[in-house]
Amino acid sequence: VGALTAATSLSTFDNFSGDWDAIYGTGNYLEIILSYTYLIFAAVGSISGLHTVLVFSLVTMYGRTAIGISGSQEYEFFLQACSS
Repeated sequence: VGALTAATSLSTFDNFSGDWDAIYGTGNYLEIILSYTYLIFAAVGSISGLHTVLVFSLVTMYGRTAIGISGSQEYEFFLQACSS
């Protein structure tokens, strides 16, 4: 889900076709504010998606390492405890 969020947010930068000279030239302050808001939310979405992917990867590696160190009996106990 995080990778999809990051990819979608990054694609919004491609979809933004703001011509800054035209936007500032009209003097329409609402359009200027909305353009910046759009780009800020796209950046926050991209960073959040990448953060989610990183945290998920680290938690997955930690879980596999922690379970793998002790042996297979604890792994089976862990799986049984999670399923109930």
